[in-house]
Amino acid sequence: SYADGTSVVLTATPGAGQTFTGWSGACSGSGSTCTVSMTGAKTISATFTVNSYALTVTALTGGSVATSGGSTGIDCGSDCTDTYTHGTSVQLTATAATGYTFSSWTGCTSVSSNVCTVSMTAARSVVAAFVVQTFTLTVATPSNGTITGPGINCWNDASKDCTETFAYGTIVSLVATPSTGYGFSSWTNCDSLATSSTCFLTQRLSLSGRGICC
Repeated sequence: SYADGTSVVLTATPGAGQTFTGWSGACSGSGSTCTVSMTGAKTISATFTVNSYALTVTALTGGSVATSGGSTGIDCGSDCTDTYTHGTSVQLTATAATGYTFSSWTGCTSVSSNVCTVSMTAARSVVAAFVVQTFTLTVATPSNGTITGPGINCWNDASKDCTETFAYGTIVSLVATPSTGYGFSSWTNCDSLATSSTCFLTQRLSLSGRGICC
């Protein structure tokens, strides 16, 4: 209660994660300070709104990211940005595509393996990284010829190079060249043949190695 004619100054201070939006009643406007002349009973209201922030997710080549654990709004791939109110905890799960492995997060509040938790106290950007899987190709040493290909020069000699590592999805071409006096016979484990002596295979097995021989 105030005596008649008293001038009362009110100041609106928003809480954490909120914004003051205006006065109503005996005060008006959006300034944070309201002055009231008490010439009678007065009613005043101050309005505050909860802040909202954008969460932007980037899923690098080799996988996708989607909200999980009760969170909604992100499916990246296709939908990589959404808006959340101050204080919302958003859980994101990274899923590697075939031939890739999840690598790391950046921009998370906390991380547990492929799960990222983001506390929305400001606009946030999160990046999920994936790495391509690699597999070892092993060529059985031919007795009477040479097998050559990228990184492969395999023959019956101490200097032979019969193994090489390739990224998932790499198409490898191997050529069998018989020694003088011999003819090429056959391949095993090829995906396809360009010619009888040329073998194509794709490093797409979920194994640590793949053997091939002629």
